[in-house]
Amino acid sequence: MVTTTWDRADQTTEWAIQRDLHVVLVHLYTGRATAPMTPLTAEKVARELGFTPGRSVSLIEMLRGAGLLRYSGFGEGLVLTASGVDYIEREAGRRRSLRLGD
Repeated sequence: MVTTTWDRADQTTEWAIQRDLHVVLVHLYTGRATAPMTPLTAEKVARELGFTPGRSVSLIEMLRGAGLLRYSGFGEGLVLTASGVDYIEREAGRRRSLRLGD
């Protein structure tokens, strides 16, 4: 199989998404451990990680769709689900990216 420049660009983009998903998930996990009473919002995640607000919302929606976090707009903010915590505690040491749907 011949890999074209387009294929490599798609692979690089996909890897960047997977990496950013992992970064957001780890950030939420460590935020829960270090400041459990401080709600995290998409805006705060964007600011703290250097993402644009749109990128932050997109990543959060992907994680929410995968069942790894939930969002409560009533003071609780972004919260990892049991699956999200389990992923970090079991997989984070072996991976630096997150493939949804595998």
